[in-house]
Amino acid sequence: MQPPFYSPSYSAPLSSPCFERSPFPADYPETPSPEPKKPRRPKDQRAAVRQRKAANERERRRMFSINKGFDRLRDRLPMHMPIDKKLSKVDTLKTAIEYIHQLHAMIADAPNVSTAQPSHNPCITISTQDDPCAKLTISWHRKPMEYGSAFRDQMTGATKASCSKVWIPGV
Repeated sequence: MQPPFYSPSYSAPLSSPCFERSPFPADYPETPSPEPKKPRRPKDQRAAVRQRKAANERERRRMFSINKGFDRLRDRLPMHMPIDKKLSKVDTLKTAIEYIHQLHAMIADAPNVSTAQPSHNPCITISTQDDPCAKLTISWHRKPMEYGSAFRDQMTGATKASCSKVWIPGV
């Protein structure tokens, strides 16, 4: 079937959905753009201010606690930096990890670990082949009451522990 032939003088009614709107924006009335949404305000403005202040105070306390912990950690690390320069948090963590790895390697590589009586403190002595007079000795001890204790909860029967101090390597 062949499409009908239209003469150039033919004008069809514009009933097609394609012709319902003009392709030119000037032919349309201005449509209002939606108003930007304003943030919702709580009904009680003073309560919102109090909540924000309380949240800010909690955050300040949290950051103070974190910074205090980093200061304690810096105090326990061997100093390789000038004293007047403070390590960043990332550098402090990296240095602490490196220090722990070095201590672990020293203990793992130690030729003689003293397994003396429990009344004596365990000890590791390391010497080098280059200089037999140069020795490094590490000893440690644990006083249960000083570092923490374990106890059984009377209500639940669960074993619980409390710790008040962290092991600090001696110089």
